[in-house]
Amino acid sequence: GYRLFEISFFANTEYYNGIYSALTQNYGVPKEKTEPFQTRAGAMFESKTSTWSNAISSIILKFRCREVARYCLTYSHLPLTKVYFDRLEATEKEAAAKI
Repeated sequence: GYRLFEISFFANTEYYNGIYSALTQNYGVPKEKTEPFQTRAGAMFESKTSTWSNAISSIILKFRCREVARYCLTYSHLPLTKVYFDRLEATEKEAAAKI
């Protein structure tokens, strides 16, 4: 059967610091990467991606996601994510064989 393997949402950056603090308090210091973020109008800002992960799951918090005043939070169950992509690849190979 099918199972939920990933959940993601985005919200206003005014809540980012509280979410970041709570995740750091519960899961420790994340791996972090800073990268540029460009708006549709061309303005450039700095964006930060913080990742907490273990053998079972990952949590990715991205400051400035989709829009300058939004952040994204994604939780992924890694073994189920692998199952999904394995099934997707098998389906694509079946479809390609029929062409």
